[in-house]
Amino acid sequence: MATPERSRATGPQHAPLTETARRRLEEERELLHEQRRDLADSMGAVGADPLGDTGDQSQAIENRDRLRRFDDRIAEIDDRLANSGTAEPPTSDFVAVGSTVTLEYEDGGRATLRIGDIAEESGNGDVITPGSPLGRALIGRATGDSITYDAPEGKLRATLVELSAGS
Repeated sequence: MATPERSRATGPQHAPLTETARRRLEEERELLHEQRRDLADSMGAVGADPLGDTGDQSQAIENRDRLRRFDDRIAEIDDRLANSGTAEPPTSDFVAVGSTVTLEYEDGGRATLRIGDIAEESGNGDVITPGSPLGRALIGRATGDSITYDAPEGKLRATLVELSAGS
């Protein structure tokens, strides 16, 4: 099995980020840093009494777990930002990160999706990552191409009926 390409930094090379995804990740990281500082400050104020009861000890353990989750997510975002290039603006010739595609499935159903990072997700499930089975099947394809990809319900076939440089 092939190993992921590594950058000069410490992590594996990730798919390129659009400017929108990079901005959203940076905003999320800043918010997490603020929330972590607030939690750490509140822990310092509460932790001054070393003779607290069991409830205080339980709260301290929970707060340490929350700090660890903040640190883990911040490290994940830092790695993603450090080890991802910036996606070139897509064209309408071939599917790339940032493209918007419309697929027509064998049953006649249609779906319009954007190829990008999960950070671009707006809550309606319209973003697929370039590393997902569908994303891998689409990258480099052109309007009129048929694709087959693995989905939870089995292999699916679709035709790329529309391609635009983004939305």
